[in-house]
Amino acid sequence: MKRPLVYFVAPLLCALFIVSDNIGYYYLASLCFITLLLILSVKDKYKLYMLIIFVICSLYFYAYNYEYSVENNLLKGEQKFFTATIFAQEHNGYILKNLRVSEKTFYFKVKIYSDDKYNIGDEVTGYIAKNENTEYKNDGAFSYRDYLKANKTLCIVDANIIKREKTNKYFFLKYLNKYRQSINNTINHGMKKHSDIMAAILLGTDIETDLESVIKAGVIHIFAISGLHLAIISLLIYRISKFIFVSIRSRSISVIILTALYIALSGFHLSTIRAGFMILLFFLKNVLYRKYDNVSALSFAFITMMLINPYSYLNRGFVLSFSAVISIFFIRKHIAFSNLDSYYTKTMNTLLAVHVGMLPVIAHYTFEVYTYSVLTNFLVLPLVPVIIISGYIASIMPSFVSEIIFLIPHYLIEYILRLSEIIISLPFSTLLVGKVQLPTMLMYYLSIFMYQSRKKISILFAILVLFITVKGSIFPKEEVVFLDIGNGDSTIIRTEGYSILIDGGGIPFRKGNNQGLRVLLPYLKSAGIASIDSVIITHSDFDHIYGIIEILGMLPVRQIIVSDYYKERDDFLFNELRKKAKNYGVNIVYIKNEDEIVCGQSKLKFYTPYDKSSKVSNNQSSLMTIFKTNDKKFLFLGDCEKEEEKFLVNNYKDEITDIDVLKVAHHGSATSSSSEFLEVAKPKLSILTVGEKNRFGHPKKEVVERLEEYGLLVLETYETGQIEVTTSSGKIKYKTYVNEEISRTD
Repeated sequence: MKRPLVYFVAPLLCALFIVSDNIGYYYLASLCFITLLLILSVKDKYKLYMLIIFVICSLYFYAYNYEYSVENNLLKGEQKFFTATIFAQEHNGYILKNLRVSEKTFYFKVKIYSDDKYNIGDEVTGYIAKNENTEYKNDGAFSYRDYLKANKTLCIVDANIIKREKTNKYFFLKYLNKYRQSINNTINHGMKKHSDIMAAILLGTDIETDLESVIKAGVIHIFAISGLHLAIISLLIYRISKFIFVSIRSRSISVIILTALYIALSGFHLSTIRAGFMILLFFLKNVLYRKYDNVSALSFAFITMMLINPYSYLNRGFVLSFSAVISIFFIRKHIAFSNLDSYYTKTMNTLLAVHVGMLPVIAHYTFEVYTYSVLTNFLVLPLVPVIIISGYIASIMPSFVSEIIFLIPHYLIEYILRLSEIIISLPFSTLLVGKVQLPTMLMYYLSIFMYQSRKKISILFAILVLFITVKGSIFPKEEVVFLDIGNGDSTIIRTEGYSILIDGGGIPFRKGNNQGLRVLLPYLKSAGIASIDSVIITHSDFDHIYGIIEILGMLPVRQIIVSDYYKERDDFLFNELRKKAKNYGVNIVYIKNEDEIVCGQSKLKFYTPYDKSSKVSNNQSSLMTIFKTNDKKFLFLGDCEKEEEKFLVNNYKDEITDIDVLKVAHHGSATSSSSEFLEVAKPKLSILTVGEKNRFGHPKKEVVERLEEYGLLVLETYETGQIEVTTSSGKIKYKTYVNEEISRTD
């Protein structure tokens, strides 16, 4: 049987996704269908082999998941006494291995944050407790939990280390880490600028420089260590070995050994491990006198990596690395624009294949398509070997020599950065398409593979893919989405082609990226929302306004709506917003009581008892809003208190009677949600936007009980994740991130 490993991939994938809790029904059904086709296409005896592999892999993956869950649960609760070994050092902490708690030795690693100095191999003893990191459950959100799983790491723990003992464990890794730090120090000393980028290219370290332009130009892979870098290094080693070894066999052994060392030196990144396996098999053919097959080598790499860590597929680098190679092997022949046997033609064919093959995969992760990435890569890729080789030569030279040699990668990196800025300034350089789902991806690839044999069907698939991708622009969604943004507020209204954002969340005192960049912007991109018509800010508390301040300038905003209360007020955060809005040409509209904005057949009406002359607290100044659509009413209260609720009851009783959906005031604080107000509103669905275990104790128990007494249903975002509410067919329907099934409130 030709390429038997390829057929073993199918039952392995099917077993993985049946056992996994990260995969939805679309993925499972699609992969089972593909597996069935493959099983039916092979001879009888291989069907039996595939079935056996499926059963064995299913049991293995189940046991792996079970062990992960058991070890995770063992770390919950109070502090526990532990012993462990320092396995790796990261820029903000350490990875512990051989963790031992309550007489159990853990299979998975854990991570600790620490400013103390430890060495790899140190045995540490003390007390640990699991750090319950908040995972925001929204579309487009980055999952740090999945990131840790993909790196075979259980969780982050808070550790109180009381004893440290030096040992000889992991001596080899300790030596490599010292050598790695030495090279990093040489780079920092030799390059006054772009040293972090150079270190990332050579060693796989983190980059502090803002690389947004490089990402959108489609060449970020050049600055992140990958299979491309490893291929260049292994080829360089092979060329140098010609001057040392006579036989091809000896040269191949030297390449295998030194390439493995480089993978360890660069931090065992999954993309380099994939390339490492393929390079290993390529040169192993010279040692064992066997033939090499690209597809079999790729299958071997995939099977081995998935058996070592079944969670590898959660790593973007892993998926992108395999996608790039698959595109070269399988797609290039279907879309080659020229068959001329020249370097430039072959390069362009390869780049085009990678671009076409990875387009939906990249859109799945970034929600965008980078139109000119083929052109940028064509202009940049020839420089990569020069950057890598000159960088390594400079890193092993004396300082006075290295500073001169480092000028070469310095200017080449500068050229790439400036070229990227030019590229993204071109029209339509970045197209926002939203998150591309697997069914769309399958149709996309079918249209490519069927183009040569069944052009009509291929074109039909291509039209379907295009329609699905742009349908959000042609037929915009009608929905109200309450985001899981911690103990803050952020709601997106989409109605009749209008996009309206109420508040943007924010966590006080957080350094670096806050809720605007971490939660709000990724959701907007994943939903395909390219611009905001109106941003409504209820009041200037940090957990409502700061996310808006962060994303201003990231996407077009037509106007910002605030209460007239803020027109002449000297408020620090609102002044910051006002300044940034002016810089980006965003108009601020000051709303008075009973002002309205109309969006087709839908309408938003604003209520506030206060104006610019009033003297009340921030919470009391909250702009209250009723959104009417399809004969349904949504009421947003910001952080208003009982006095403001009373204002609505006394003056607008008819307006607030029988509310369909209520965004509960002040996250369920006892200062709001009075019985008098709820007796009138009687909301069918009450939504509490709260953070898990927040320091304010929201929502208060008595408030939840009152809501349940006067309404039908109460949902809390920290439990459900984002809540998407629609009003089609005269019914209120909702679905949550945690439970995707649509439910009705009436």
